[in-house]
Amino acid sequence: MREENKKNNKETADLKDLIIIFSIIIAILVASSMFDLFGMIRILAIEQEAFRIIETLFVIAVFSLAYAVFSRRRSKESKFDIKDLEAAIEELQDNVNRLKITVDLSPDAIVVHREGKIIFINKAGLNLLRAESEEQVIGKLVKDFTHYSYWEAVSQRLEGMSKYMKQFPPIDLTVKRLDSTYLEVSVSSTPVLYHSIPHIITIIRDISERKRNEEIKSRLASIVLTSNDAIYAVNLDGIITSWNPGAEKLYGYTEREAIGSKKGLK
Repeated sequence: MREENKKNNKETADLKDLIIIFSIIIAILVASSMFDLFGMIRILAIEQEAFRIIETLFVIAVFSLAYAVFSRRRSKESKFDIKDLEAAIEELQDNVNRLKITVDLSPDAIVVHREGKIIFINKAGLNLLRAESEEQVIGKLVKDFTHYSYWEAVSQRLEGMSKYMKQFPPIDLTVKRLDSTYLEVSVSSTPVLYHSIPHIITIIRDISERKRNEEIKSRLASIVLTSNDAIYAVNLDGIITSWNPGAEKLYGYTEREAIGSKKGLK
């Protein structure tokens, strides 16, 4: 809509310029007739060479006038276009700054990479990789921060997203940080086209705490299952919610019979 309005305004301005040019030419002709300039021209035009000179000068004067009028308007348009461009650049920069602030507020690491090289990382990403500045990460390969056991899987995902814009489900893997320590993370990536070039946006979430909790639960479950003692759990209503093999041996009820029953089976 904006481009259409600019086109209409340009056509209107061109019409105005033509009207101005013809008006000036008519004014010159009227002024010439008032001061009898045509009589002087006739005297000069007796000689053929003089007539050609006058004809040439008249044509040059008309074209110079048209060029001056159009140039003046083009200069104004250029100034307006420059102002519009400056305003658009300022607005774009403002949006970029707002987006960067929003991205930096994310608790998850956000990384943008192209052809396997990192071109952007937010503050959470720097903290996750134990980096002090962007210079330590930007331009490095994604592979440099991935545990070698995941290189093949990561390479396949990157190739699928870069070449075929294919979506992949999240994957849990281990990243190698700048201080040579390792961290368990969950990685979600999506391919995007920017200036017709494939880019990949990756969100990395620290799951080390979740992994530790899962490990603790697994160990506790193993202890409960292998214990010879009776171990069972009940909720606030006194309903049995878990029942280990030790409880089966002690009370004589199977897990299926016990779970869902009231505490105090006989």
